[in-house]
Amino acid sequence: MSIIQRDSMTDEQTWDILAQVISGLTYLHDNNIVHGDIKPSNLLVASDGTVKVSGSCSLTFVARY
Repeated sequence: MSIIQRDSMTDEQTWDILAQVISGLTYLHDNNIVHGDIKPSNLLVASDGTVKVSGSCSLTFVARY
């Protein structure tokens, strides 16, 4: 059973998901990309706990001069 199907998550699972989301957003920002639509429905959690940030139609490239 995946963590998405349960009524609640442990503190450890919650912190792990948060850390993965922060890592993904850091990667995007380091590459001058702004997501612009972070919300629970744009966070995909696999049965092994791996998190993917989705919602590509809201991605914006930011040129740095």
